[in-house]
Amino acid sequence: MPIWGVSPAEPLRETIDGELASTFDSYSHAVVIGYPLSKGVLNTIEDRPNILYKHHYQQVNWYLDRCALEIATKI
Repeated sequence: MPIWGVSPAEPLRETIDGELASTFDSYSHAVVIGYPLSKGVLNTIEDRPNILYKHHYQQVNWYLDRCALEIATKI
């Protein structure tokens, strides 16, 4: 299950650079989303990430990207 929140943008401004910095100035708040990685997958990691972790991580990132796109189209 994803987690989400809304934060004032001001404390985040110093962490944004490059092309995003100029567009970020027009926003007063940021929507933050997250999704927990599977404990079962994390438990398979011994000394470095493995193929299962890599796949799971990519899938979670894809899901978060989709969530961000859905949120952006609604607000």
